[in-house]
Amino acid sequence: GHIYLSGNGARQYNDEAAYNSNGIQLTYTSYKPNEYPQLHGNFIPGLSILDAMMNLTKEEIQNMIK
Repeated sequence: GHIYLSGNGARQYNDEAAYNSNGIQLTYTSYKPNEYPQLHGNFIPGLSILDAMMNLTKEEIQNMIK
């Protein structure tokens, strides 16, 4: 491959020069989670699908992942 897709959190430790010098294009994802109602307080992003399953209907989850 010639492209490495990385999460934004890896910006802290990825050696971009090393990727470039080896002909590999380093690309970062730009993910923004869909907000949904949670039982207590403000929306907390980054939780597992289990949280969504406890707070949404099956249909709401299906619509969210489309």
